[in-house]
Parts: sequence; C-alpha cells; structure tokens
Amino acid sequence: MPNDTELLIAIASSYKRLGQYALGLPVITLAESLDPEHPIIGAERTFHLVGIGQHEEAIGYARESAAKFPDDMTIQANLANYSLVLFGNKSEYLRIMESVKQTSPLLVVSNPLALRMLMNLAELDQQISWINEISSEADFWTATKFEIQVAELLNLSGREEESRQIATKTLASVAERLGQNLPLGGNSPELDYAGFAYLACLADDEAASRRYTEITDSLTLISADNQEPMQFMLAQAMAECGDVEVLWEIAKQVDSDFYSAVTNWQLALDPLYQHYFASIPEYQEMVKLLKKNNNSSQ
Repeated sequence: MPNDTELLIAIASSYKRLGQYALGLPVITLAESLDPEHPIIGAERTFHLVGIGQHEEAIGYARESAAKFPDDMTIQANLANYSLVLFGNKSEYLRIMESVKQTSPLLVVSNPLALRMLMNLAELDQQISWINEISSEADFWTATKFEIQVAELLNLSGREEESRQIATKTLASVAERLGQNLPLGGNSPELDYAGFAYLACLADDEAASRRYTEITDSLTLISADNQEPMQFMLAQAMAECGDVEVLWEIAKQVDSDFYSAVTNWQLALDPLYQHYFASIPEYQEMVKLLKKNNNSSQ
C-alpha cells in the first residue's frame, strides 16, 4: 500500500465509484493516518462507512468532520444530507442548510432537494428573487436549471398558473437553443433531456414532454450512475402530466441505501413526494411506519 496521501485518496475514490466500499475503507483510513487534517478524507471515509451500512458510525464521523472544518460548507452540506436522508432529521438539515445558504449560496441553489426543503410559503417570493439573482449571472443551461426549480417551487406551493407561465417561457428558450444545435452545458445529456421532459409537463405541454422522453430513451448513458436519477426524473415528469402511479411504482422500490437516487426518508419528507403522493394510502402508511420505527428506536 503506498504512503502517498493523494494517491490513497484517489484509490479510495475509485473503489467508491465501483461501489466497493469495503475495499475502499481501509485505504482511506490509511490516508487519514498520514494526514488527519486533510478535508477531503473526512468526506471520503464517511461515504465508505455509509456504503457498508455503518450509518451510525458514519453520521458520527460526519459530525466530527463538520466540527473540525466549520468553514467548509461542502462538509456541512454533506452532514445535513446524511442527517436527513438516512435518519429523517429534518430540523438538523434545515438548520445547517440555512447556514450554508448564507455563505455558499451556489451549494443550495444548485440542489433541488435543498430548495424544496427550505421552501417557506410566506417567503417564497423572496426565495425566488434570490434564485433569479444568482441565475442572472449564470450561463444559459445553468440558468435554465434554476428556472425549472422556480417553476417547481411555485407549482408545489399551489401557484400553478405562475409556474406554468415560467415553465412555458423556459421551455420555448430551450427549444430555440436546441434548434440552433448548440451543445448542452454538462456531460449528462440524458439527465438534461429528462429534465426538459419534466419542464414540459410543468408547462402543460405533454407532446413536448413525450418528445424529450423519447430523446432521453434514445441516448447512451454517459455513466451508469445516471440510470436511476434519469428514471426518477422521467417518472416525475409523468406524475406532473397526470400519471402519479408510475412515479409511485418506482419509488416503492427504493430502500434506505444512501446511494439510491431517493431514500425512504426523502420520500417521506421531501415536499415533492408529499405533493404527488398525498392521495395514495400506501404512501401514507409507509410514512407512518417509518416515523413509528424511528421513534421506537430512539
């Protein structure tokens, strides 16, 4: 085993990408022994602990890392995410992410879950103005993602007509840009087109949603890691267009694995799923059981 910290981190990260967390954990542990103050090591070790199912140890270690590096907002956001999606600790999540929002706004505005969880109906217009201000300085495709989030927040808050207007305008801009054969902004076109399918449903344009879904299905996955998020986004589009059962059937297959696109706790606490699944008795029972089991374990 090499004694080079950066090389060890790279090896552990490779194991993580392969899903071989048990092999990566001793590598990152060795790296930590060589350089205990390296900020990346804490995040990597926490990921591997979660990967082998050591959730309690992982959250404890994440809290230690957050205390050690209080000014590293990525580490703080990681702790918030673990706390929410693995343990259902909404209050800790909100407390941390409110702080992250003040110091590193891009970490929040680029995180759809964070925006939804921080959504406060009484302050929604203020939050939208904040998103729009950041969006005005972004490139076209990044700004498009932010505009989709604004349309989503309005939709979830019951302001469907305003949501539809923004979605329609954004959808037209996307179509115009694609019509010019200009490249997409990222390296995951399948996720981009799945997002456009969802945007089209927010705009009440089912025909456009079907077109973007067909394009998504025709693409070769850049990364296998994108398969599940892509499926969720396409199902989310179908739910917004009226077929909630498709999204629910996919959602029922998730487990508590942090590396799934969605965990059970996110299904229970994310306003998006509360919105779409509110009328599904099986979902309500799942939420009750999850909270009951959580209370009994405390």
